[in-house]
Amino acid sequence: MEYSTHVNAGPTEALDIPGHESLEYQLAKRAARQEQHVLCVRRTEKVIPSVTQFHHGQPARIVLTNVSERTAYVSVFDKLAMLVSIGDLSRGEGYVRLDSKNYKDWQVLAYENCRDRQLFKRGVRTLRTMAGDPTSIG
Repeated sequence: MEYSTHVNAGPTEALDIPGHESLEYQLAKRAARQEQHVLCVRRTEKVIPSVTQFHHGQPARIVLTNVSERTAYVSVFDKLAMLVSIGDLSRGEGYVRLDSKNYKDWQVLAYENCRDRQLFKRGVRTLRTMAGDPTSIG
């Protein structure tokens, strides 16, 4: 019997992520030998993973960002992040490496969808006020 060379690096418990918010989890410390595996991630329609912390050059923490209006449920079986044997990533599964263009594009999308909209509106109002009254720039 042959076992898969992929190790699930997703969250260890189910998560409910409110709309346009994020939750962070820590990767298991000894899930696989890091020198022989590379972290690959995949996004869903609602959730985008982002690696936020590294320890000794290896990924340590992942943030899951919900880019939808509604709460997103993430099961422990969703496999949003996988440790894959080097050279063993099949393209058809939807996983990408952290140095890929797709991953970078996802990070832009996650940032756009998770900004504090109230803070943004307040900033716009402040700029408009300052534009109408140059003396308030002081």
